[in-house]
Amino acid sequence: MINFDNAQIIANHAKKFKIGKTGKNLQERLNEPDYKLYYDKIESVLDTDSADEASKAEAYLIDKYIDKPNCDNEKDGAHSISDTMARDGDTYHVYFVWR
Repeated sequence: MINFDNAQIIANHAKKFKIGKTGKNLQERLNEPDYKLYYDKIESVLDTDSADEASKAEAYLIDKYIDKPNCDNEKDGAHSISDTMARDGDTYHVYFVWR
């Protein structure tokens, strides 16, 4: 189940944030070049063994928050649902990165 409390707190208080999904370790994801220079925090709001569940949850959260001025997501949820995810373990994460 999505941790809506943490999602709401981050969306309301972060200077900038972005919602994503991955099957990789979260710290490794945060340290990749596309995030490393822009964000300094990452938190999972859903951990699941289902890629489909992760994709649907990410799409829902993006659609919920994309109109906030501090949200850096550029594509709406429908356009991100088919994005592929790297995977190095058994768990998929839907996360917020923020500063």
